[in-house]
Amino acid sequence: MRIAADVSNAKNRHGNVYCYFVCSGRHSKRTDCTRGAILIADVEKLIEDYYTRVQISPAQREALSGMLRHEFDRLMAAETDELERLTTHRDRLEHEQDRLMHAH
Repeated sequence: MRIAADVSNAKNRHGNVYCYFVCSGRHSKRTDCTRGAILIADVEKLIEDYYTRVQISPAQREALSGMLRHEFDRLMAAETDELERLTTHRDRLEHEQDRLMHAH
């Protein structure tokens, strides 16, 4: 389920600013959403609390580790190939530049 939210900044009479998430549909009166505004700090705390309870199994950890290693190896190989291609291109251009300078 996707919930679109806008950020709203409310200021109290002392000038303190409070940042809230507000339902976009409710805010623009496009939906009949009844969800009230919620302080961003409260949302952050709820997310922190949630992630203290999220655990992955050793098997999942090992699988993720393998996938990440494979992806990093792939990226490094692609980077090495690209560097080699660029170096060859640079050398070719330098050689061409030298030929043109000698011809001039």
